[in-house]
Amino acid sequence: MGGGFIALELAGNIAKAGYRVRLVHRGGSLLRLDDKLTGILREKLEESGVEFYLNTNVLSADEKGLDTDKGHIADALKVCTFRIVPNKELAVRSGIHAGRGILIDERFRTSAKDVYAIGDCAEYGGTICGTAKCATGHAGVLANLLVGKEDSYDFTFRSALFKFGDLPLAIIGKTRGEGRWLDEGVKVFTDEERVVGAVVIGNPRRAFEIEKRIREGVEPTDL
Repeated sequence: MGGGFIALELAGNIAKAGYRVRLVHRGGSLLRLDDKLTGILREKLEESGVEFYLNTNVLSADEKGLDTDKGHIADALKVCTFRIVPNKELAVRSGIHAGRGILIDERFRTSAKDVYAIGDCAEYGGTICGTAKCATGHAGVLANLLVGKEDSYDFTFRSALFKFGDLPLAIIGKTRGEGRWLDEGVKVFTDEERVVGAVVIGNPRRAFEIEKRIREGVEPTDL
């Protein structure tokens, strides 16, 4: 149950292992992508054996399966993947300020002296990092800061590389709006003629190249 990256990674990898997988999601989109990208992602995973029940609300569950507003779905094992829940209990018990996650400033400092937080337990500007790539970026910048090197992390620019079974997919920067396709594997999104985001399907190396160019502030014709 769920339509985020954890649900899709589990579904893709379990289906790849040869098991029948049904993914139930109350929304109509996957990863908050537009209809076209959702359709492509769904088609690729269906080829791997994942069955989708989108726009479907779960009403109850028991050992026989799920009762939904669209009927009964028989299944033995259920996995809920609704969202990341930051582990902040130790910080809260220690008196460190927390919201949904442990609150940090732009240098990863918490409200306690000499205590820092990174990764998906940390919250900055109301946002929580939810991927390994983001956490690794946090760690690299904080390491530089702790040894006296000036560095900064752009919390407004989000980038993630996922792998759903055999399908790599990268979401880079801002991916709202209509966007336009460069080719069948790359869709870019612009703001005032500058590329601000992209979705790259099936090509991690190209995704890294495009992310670098977006950070440099390129125009669509430069990609």
